[in-house]
Amino acid sequence: MHCKPTTEYVFEGSDDVPPLLYKAKMEAWKSGVVIREVYEHYQNRHTRNQESIDRAVKEVEKKPEIQKFVDELFEQMDGCSDFTLIERNHQDECWKEAYNVSPKTELHPAKIFEEYQNRYL
Repeated sequence: MHCKPTTEYVFEGSDDVPPLLYKAKMEAWKSGVVIREVYEHYQNRHTRNQESIDRAVKEVEKKPEIQKFVDELFEQMDGCSDFTLIERNHQDECWKEAYNVSPKTELHPAKIFEEYQNRYL
């Protein structure tokens, strides 16, 4: 693999290795991959924060490659049940490896990228 993860979770290397779309610490939880910061932010909220959503949409719209990724992701996931998404998550080797170490173990972005690059590209 031609990339080097940094503590900021940015990939550096060849031109065919894209940067991460966002900085996030992902953990292997029982139901799949969880971004703890997002979980903690929304765990006790039962309403949507439209201001946060609007800010995120504006940021995404600034970068066409991110917009394309998000659009394709939503197209794939639209209509999937929670259980389907959990099952899909459990197919990832990077999730299995981290979860087998201990629930809530952090997943390394480079391992996720490498697995997806090998399996799907």
